[in-house]
Amino acid sequence: PDLALLFLCMKLMITRPQEGLESAQHPIYTAAKRFLALMEASGMTSLLILQAYILVALYEIGQAIYPAAWMSVGACVRYGLLLGIHGHESAAQILQRPVSKVVR
Repeated sequence: PDLALLFLCMKLMITRPQEGLESAQHPIYTAAKRFLALMEASGMTSLLILQAYILVALYEIGQAIYPAAWMSVGACVRYGLLLGIHGHESAAQILQRPVSKVVR
């Protein structure tokens, strides 16, 4: 479900605003916000969910959806803290891909 959420938020970012429809009422935006709330309520944590949160926050900032943008940025910070991404050293360890060693 976290990958599906990330794909939905990617779709949100590339979708053009609809004529005569407020950005806060866009169906993909409301679906993404509900999906994020569901994932948060279920207690699921992953880096993909944080990425989805960030995309939604960027959408809200870009479309001037306030104070929702302010709340989403705060949620991103709290979620990053929950994942342990709160320092340069720990962020590098979490985001680093494991390197496979070749035995000769």
